[in-house]
Amino acid sequence: MASSETEIANLALGHLGQSVEISNLQTTRTPEAIALRTIYDTMRRATLRDFAWPFAHKIAALGLVTTYGVDTDHPTSEYKYAYRVPSDCLIIRKLQSGVNPDNRQSRIPFKISRDATGGLILTNLEDAIAEYTIDIEEVEKYTDDFVLAFSLRIAMYSAPKICGEDPFGMGKRAANMYRYEIENAKNNAFNGEQQEEDPASELERSRA
Repeated sequence: MASSETEIANLALGHLGQSVEISNLQTTRTPEAIALRTIYDTMRRATLRDFAWPFAHKIAALGLVTTYGVDTDHPTSEYKYAYRVPSDCLIIRKLQSGVNPDNRQSRIPFKISRDATGGLILTNLEDAIAEYTIDIEEVEKYTDDFVLAFSLRIAMYSAPKICGEDPFGMGKRAANMYRYEIENAKNNAFNGEQQEEDPASELERSRA
């Protein structure tokens, strides 16, 4: 597990075949450090959005803003309720349906919008509870698979600057590895959960 932003940056350089190392991502003035520092935060948020990482997962009741037919400033007649997007939310994953395990038929439709104050979640679900990903900056909270994926995402986007237009395709290689690591992280997360069995599957097994 990485212990600092600098360690993640140096992992990214390693993915690009660079032997140089950065002593401190925030203060080093080398071209490599500047290139990685420029995109570090953007790549962190993008990597968090790409998968529902368990360490960044949160469940919270949403704050109601307006209701159709009650509040004159309700933004749409398509959805009955408008809730405020939580201030720590990076991306909404789903609204809890009360069905376990959740499936395509039970998933609650919603739409992201905004007003003058901030983001809104539009839905027909009363007393909505959301599951979402939060932005975590503290490196010590990252899992090993996130660190690896994050460093690969940094590598793929910084390759043109660091590798001189990347004649050997190191950025493309990092992109392929990134996709693999995201799939690997999904499998790890799935294996770490114990879902209730679908009643239909249980019935089918009992008939076998």
